[in-house]
Amino acid sequence: MPRIVDLALSVFMLIVCAPLIAMIALAIRLESRGPVFYRQERIGRDGKPFQLFKFRKMPEDLPKRGPMLTGRFDPRLTHVGRFLERTKLDELPQLLNVLRGDMTLVGPRPEVRKFVSYYPEKWATVLSVRPGVMGLNQVYHRNESELFPTDCPDIEEYYIHHILPDKLDIDIRYVERRCFWFDLWILLRAAWVTVFGTVTWRSLESYRSYFVILILDTCLGVASYIMAHSVRFSGQVPLQDREILHQMIVAVPLIRALAFAIYEMPRHVPGYFSIHEVGVVLRSVLVGSLGILGYAFLANLRAHSRAIFFIDSAFLAMLLLGYRWGWAWWKHRSGNLEGNPKVVIAGVNHETVRIIQTLQRMRQKLVEVIGVVDTDPTRRGHHIAGVEIIGLAGEMDLLLGVHHIDAVLMVRSALSDKIAERIERICGDHDVKVCIVPELIRTIEAIAAKPKAHET
Repeated sequence: MPRIVDLALSVFMLIVCAPLIAMIALAIRLESRGPVFYRQERIGRDGKPFQLFKFRKMPEDLPKRGPMLTGRFDPRLTHVGRFLERTKLDELPQLLNVLRGDMTLVGPRPEVRKFVSYYPEKWATVLSVRPGVMGLNQVYHRNESELFPTDCPDIEEYYIHHILPDKLDIDIRYVERRCFWFDLWILLRAAWVTVFGTVTWRSLESYRSYFVILILDTCLGVASYIMAHSVRFSGQVPLQDREILHQMIVAVPLIRALAFAIYEMPRHVPGYFSIHEVGVVLRSVLVGSLGILGYAFLANLRAHSRAIFFIDSAFLAMLLLGYRWGWAWWKHRSGNLEGNPKVVIAGVNHETVRIIQTLQRMRQKLVEVIGVVDTDPTRRGHHIAGVEIIGLAGEMDLLLGVHHIDAVLMVRSALSDKIAERIERICGDHDVKVCIVPELIRTIEAIAAKPKAHET
């Protein structure tokens, strides 16, 4: 891609995407401490290193461990980070790299130094051109994380030996064929795949329950906006403001749904209610309200009452927090789990349901179940007896590094010998106790049954 075209398109895209960039930056700063941008050394043309810009997707104070590759369901990702990872919006700041001359719009994706040390002959060809924001690999493998097996013990090793060689071959094909028209085709095709490849049948299967909750939250957002007009004008909305309401009624649900998706609001409904959930709701409401205000400004709706934004935000926060608190109270009305040891249940079968129900029946809550770890990727995000499946057994190392887990309850009959041994080894490395089910469940049932002996 000629340099003049790179500069012109990059400046144009930065201007057009400025509101979206500002919204993402605000969401990142509201969720966790640290800078908006993440800088990482990548290897560019002729092997020269440069600092690549991305939106930060992980907490700044995360322990410096774990693989350099980021998967779609990586537990280290923040809520905003998961949204950015799936939509690829974390790559937007690389337009700054294009302006600086480190990258071009179309070209092979730059890699970290560690992976460039493998296959030097292939890299010699790939690094003969400037790396790009979009490349031929993004056309063929938009969702690269889905190429990894669900039980992959070491994703870096698998990437080096099974994925990287094919990526380099594709990049070499690009270098041999590159021309302006080929670059233009890749640019348009990669943009199409990036936008419309976000939702796949696999993601629909994993998130089908969340779409229902997302629609419910969005409907509450629209209802709150309409109620705010009624309250502001005491039930008699003037004709001018009624016309503004009609013009905004399409943008409001879209902006609210985007804010809810960024913070993954549907993930928090069936779980326990805590200060963390309150923060997520308030931040998503604030970001959505600022987005609606920005849209009204860009649409030249200057006559829009400013008071409505404040009333709408207050109403929506109360509605979202109210029904979440009610849901959590209904599920956990038997006691408060705060301060108790935190456990994860590894493996899903009838024994998993049995141990969860046993813990729920206990009058005195002894532990807090953080979630369930499964071996089936299609069940990620689903719930077993009200407890969320938070990850896969192959991700146990990352889960233990992110969550403060005191013990793992391993349903031995639901796991293969290989996976069970790996979980025990990882838990040993993290000094996390492993308890085997069903041996444990009989002990818990005995503890739960003791109070009944004193009943008359």
